[in-house]
Amino acid sequence: IEKVLGGWAREGRPKPLAPPVDPAARQRAGIYFINKEDVNQSSVLLGHLGGQRNDPDYYSLTIMGRILGDGFSSRLFSNVRSQQGLAYRVDAAWSAGWDWPGLFMAGGATKSQTTINFTQAIKQEIVRMTEAEPSDQELAVTKDAILKGFAFEFDSTAKIVRRLLAYEYFGYPRDYLQRFRENIEKVTKADVLRVAKKHLRPGGLAILVLGKGKDFDQPVSTLGAVTPVDITIPPPKTEKPAPSTPAAVDQARKFLTATREAMGGAGLRALTNHLAITELSINTPQGDLALKMEVTTVPGTRLLIKLTGPFGELTQGFDGKTAWRRTPNGVEEISGSGREELLNSLYRDTVLLVRDFDAPGVSIQALGAAQVDGKPVENMVISDPAHDVRVTFALDSVTHLPVKKSYRALFMGSPSEMEETFAEYREVDGIKVPSRTRLARNGQNLGEIKLTEFKANVSLEEGIFKKPQ
Repeated sequence: IEKVLGGWAREGRPKPLAPPVDPAARQRAGIYFINKEDVNQSSVLLGHLGGQRNDPDYYSLTIMGRILGDGFSSRLFSNVRSQQGLAYRVDAAWSAGWDWPGLFMAGGATKSQTTINFTQAIKQEIVRMTEAEPSDQELAVTKDAILKGFAFEFDSTAKIVRRLLAYEYFGYPRDYLQRFRENIEKVTKADVLRVAKKHLRPGGLAILVLGKGKDFDQPVSTLGAVTPVDITIPPPKTEKPAPSTPAAVDQARKFLTATREAMGGAGLRALTNHLAITELSINTPQGDLALKMEVTTVPGTRLLIKLTGPFGELTQGFDGKTAWRRTPNGVEEISGSGREELLNSLYRDTVLLVRDFDAPGVSIQALGAAQVDGKPVENMVISDPAHDVRVTFALDSVTHLPVKKSYRALFMGSPSEMEETFAEYREVDGIKVPSRTRLARNGQNLGEIKLTEFKANVSLEEGIFKKPQ
């Protein structure tokens, strides 16, 4: 570092101070609850502010945190997960910043039906840390794990340079690494108990519980006074459409009538159900995700979606009353936003909307001419207020077939502006369907759907849409 940067002149300006901790942050102990109707397990976090690395107690606190909740031999893992069987995952840590307080955190995941018991069990282990010294074995095993694992923090030049830069920038001694080892080795059982009593605040924990409250073993209020937390993501603001006029409705009716004929006419009107098998490619930060999707639809009433990918098979269904999903972990009913989005995907089906655009309660409006990828189109809105559906179609000015479909939907739990752009129509069983569909989310490319098979009016197995037992 000195060889490369040593020639840089020091300006003598002091390092900017870290912003002070808001005093109110130290007074936020309490029970916070996020009710989420579409889950069957709970996530729980308990914690408060931690400390800094320059605190003389840091070394003892590091060992304390490891004994409490780091690894298979920790108290949380042994007692809460292994002995009581309450946790899918449970851990804890005392973290410290260079010049700002870290966090003390404990928590994990459990079944909805054991949420309160799980939370109480974690808190009890925190209390127990403040009541008695750890055993000789706990101390020895934890020290050994820290000292052996510490070598991996410095197994590359980059890691070493980052550490040295941190020591210099934050004003720590250059032999901090050696001091760390020496101080870890010096920690005694009495030290661990002392710092636990001094720094852990079992009565001052902020406890956050996320889960389906009506499935809990006990009310959340069993833990204390509850502060609800609303994590609803507000939908993006959109401009209200211009008021419809009789002329706009009449123009939409004429064009959509032509679209219905272009897509199949009598065949479309006689449709009772359809099956589409597709190859779906979704763009993700980790690369393209390839999925096989099989969708069976009884327009407007029932739906079955099967997704097969690296995660195994995921099935979602709606039988006209109950929405459900089946994963490798089992079968559950879908409620809340998950149910809402599944039903919306049923009601905004292109075949349904074009076939039944003139059904009672459905409104239509022509928005005018436009272009999609250089192709002249007419934009039309089809709205079904009873099912909270509003879809804008760009219809080819010559063939009248849908070119693009735009709507608002939840994607990965987030309200999004979605677009489907259609290409390569082919006729199957008297109905014209696109062979390729390009997907976009909030104006960004999301992926593509390739149609491999389409069937109309298929013979359906009895109970295919029902929730499996």
